[in-house]
Amino acid sequence: MPLLERYIRRLVDCGVTEKLYFLVGLGPLKSAQTARWMRDTLYGTLIPEGVIRRMEAARDPRHEGIVICAEMIQQAREIRGVAGVHLMAPGQHREIVEAVRLAGLV
Repeated sequence: MPLLERYIRRLVDCGVTEKLYFLVGLGPLKSAQTARWMRDTLYGTLIPEGVIRRMEAARDPRHEGIVICAEMIQQAREIRGVAGVHLMAPGQHREIVEAVRLAGLV
């Protein structure tokens, strides 16, 4: 989130967010292994090592991924210039619903 905050702040400072809407791409992670694969393989995917360690330490990594996603939704909502989030999780419809619920949006 600190990187996102710095990036969006620059866009705000340049007036870009007055003309365009910016969405943050998020999604619940299934496991630490999935998080590493996404980070290492999918261009533009940023997953901090701390998130991966948190997934590794979790009793229920899938649920922890939902909780992390919900926390990130909440954090993104607080960044001036972010218009919303694009939740990406093919085949994980229930996880998306749960993340949105945990984020307090429904």
